[in-house]
Amino acid sequence: MSKSGGCFQKEPTGGCLVLEEAKLKRIFNLSYELQSYFIASMTSSCPLKEELYKSGAASALCLSIFGAANSADKLDARASLPLWKLASSVMQQYKSEIRSYDCNQTPLKTEGLFFEQVLRLLLDSVGYFFKECEKSSKEAPPDVNLETSLNTKLKMLNLLTRIITFCIREFVSSSSPADLAPGNSAFIAWMKWMINIRFAGGLHASGTGIASKLVDSLESSIFLAIDIVISHLMTLAPDPQKNVEYSAAASILRNAAFTPAARCRIYGIIMAGLPQHSHCYPRWITDEFNLYAEFFNALSEVGTLGSGADQVDKNELSACADEFYVTLLKQFCASLCGLPAGCFFRLEQALLHGLLSKSPLTNLMVADIWCFLVRYGTGDLCWQYVTTFASTIDQLSKQLSSQTPANRKQNLVYLDRLGQLLSRWIIFLTPRQQCQFFQRYPLSHPNIGDSFDPAMCESSSILWRFVPLRIDRLQKSAQTMAKNQIFERLTELSSAVDEHPSGNDRRTHLLLEVSLSLHFADFLPASSLDPVVTTVTRLISYLFDQLRSDRPDNALGLGPLWLLDSLNQPVADLCNHLSHWIPSLAYRSLSASQQNSASDTLQMLLDAAVSSRPGEQVSDLVLGAFCTWLLPTCTDLLRDQAPASRQHNQWLRVLSSIVRSVKIKSSSSYHKMLTDSLEKCLPVVPELPSDSSSTIDPFIGDIARSIDRLEASLRPTSVWADSQLETLRGMSNRLQDIVNTMSERGQKG
Repeated sequence: MSKSGGCFQKEPTGGCLVLEEAKLKRIFNLSYELQSYFIASMTSSCPLKEELYKSGAASALCLSIFGAANSADKLDARASLPLWKLASSVMQQYKSEIRSYDCNQTPLKTEGLFFEQVLRLLLDSVGYFFKECEKSSKEAPPDVNLETSLNTKLKMLNLLTRIITFCIREFVSSSSPADLAPGNSAFIAWMKWMINIRFAGGLHASGTGIASKLVDSLESSIFLAIDIVISHLMTLAPDPQKNVEYSAAASILRNAAFTPAARCRIYGIIMAGLPQHSHCYPRWITDEFNLYAEFFNALSEVGTLGSGADQVDKNELSACADEFYVTLLKQFCASLCGLPAGCFFRLEQALLHGLLSKSPLTNLMVADIWCFLVRYGTGDLCWQYVTTFASTIDQLSKQLSSQTPANRKQNLVYLDRLGQLLSRWIIFLTPRQQCQFFQRYPLSHPNIGDSFDPAMCESSSILWRFVPLRIDRLQKSAQTMAKNQIFERLTELSSAVDEHPSGNDRRTHLLLEVSLSLHFADFLPASSLDPVVTTVTRLISYLFDQLRSDRPDNALGLGPLWLLDSLNQPVADLCNHLSHWIPSLAYRSLSASQQNSASDTLQMLLDAAVSSRPGEQVSDLVLGAFCTWLLPTCTDLLRDQAPASRQHNQWLRVLSSIVRSVKIKSSSSYHKMLTDSLEKCLPVVPELPSDSSSTIDPFIGDIARSIDRLEASLRPTSVWADSQLETLRGMSNRLQDIVNTMSERGQKG
């Protein structure tokens, strides 16, 4: 098929028009001759040069050539290349005339300003060549060098992105932001396209979704262009037509309809570049526009669907936890290195607002940034923050009792976040400052008064309920002081427990203090707990017995949410405590020849974990604690082949029977670890001796009578709960294990 005298032909396998090679060479020559003519005319006196200086002539010529180049892209890149170069040369030569004419004219309703029209053409061509490169990279064999096979198309991408960056740097200035504000602006469309291509929408690493062979080539063209353009926007002065202090680009970016993730990426690049342009800080951090506050507002919207903040896209949050979060954190921290003193209070305002926002992602980011600021700031700054937050927590917590339930719940959330951050800051204090802080707020005084009134509490007793301190990360001198204070606290609580406190408020208050003290003990070395092992075990037993019988319903307002959760899930929480420091204690107690309180505690938790709520799944936290106790023991048995104590053997066999019968999650890795370890360990555990086979006769009789009563109570029309069926199945499995064991023993005999 031919058209226009045979210049065009259809490809055999598609509908795209291509130029015949001979005709293509003629167009090349004509284009290059035209380009040479214009260049020569620009550098000498001739009628054309004078004509182009007339109003609008240069703009019209550039638009005509750009339009021709855009059309030629679809025919052959080699045909459009000289046209793009020619248009670029004319635009560079007459940029002043074009800018002057463009700013003094009212945009045509159907076409718009010169910059808008050119950018639309450029964006269309860049998108076309990018799709062509992407298509070819997917179809190319693995051993093909893309830079060779896509040489012309990659060159076109490089040229077009350079032209785009030139246009933006020349025609986007502080005097022209009003022309770029509309949501359909070609400039905003280009920004959206670039962010979407480079970061796969904003949440993912640079180059995600693009063939790895193509990414390296795009780094020097498309990816570099976005950094250059945003760097230019960062340096724009305030709009002279408005009485504002912030950059003209700030207004453009704030009003543009970017996605939250894309907005975060743009703000991140700006923040990373501010230290190289320190004079620009006051343009981006003002009362009217605070870059840090705008960034946190955008970050708060990342991962939400629609207007409901409770609906979260798990895939988006998973991406946030990887490159997206780390990159933005680094960029934010980089901007702090050159922050002027005059902007510091606005940074603190943004950090505090972000810390108290509803977005968990923003809370985490703010905490990490503030810790960076404290860690690499002066010692006085760290001490000032620590004492200020401690005083704030103290004052706010004392007001809880006089607040409405709704306000109290919200303030508990605030106290929890302030306390979490304060616990991290304390680590950055000097040894001397840490000791001073523990002198001002000692850990040794639990609040165990007859009635709870926060306004009458000592500062230390209420403060530490909201500060989950990591004692193992303190300086040595402060760690010793804190350890001694905790020992005093444990001793005082043990005495209070022995007194069997009466009164609902006092009991709830004591339970919270015991749970908090066990948290502190989690982060002490296991060896250092030897002097208080008996005390700790007594407190664990007391806490478990109290919570198992009756959980308090009046604890709201007495402590942070994480501490209240420990009272609602006593088995899992106590297993978690024990898994921190009791493995060595568990091994010693189970290997001992005599029964002791520690082994009683282990046996109690083991039974309670699978029987306190029949039919419910045993949590991974409980199974994980069992693994922590069991695996070191099994390793020692398999290594030494040494006989263990009777108590140790009995405990392992009971655990084996229970683990086989409990209801667990099918995906639990802990359950498999437990069963595998027990299968390896039990063959080397000697059978438990018995004085006579007749000793089990009473138990067999009890089982038989229980079964008779159960059968007598069954009716054809009865309906049974799932929990009852699950409990019976578990008992059946355990009974079958006993029968198998007795059968094997009888065969051996």
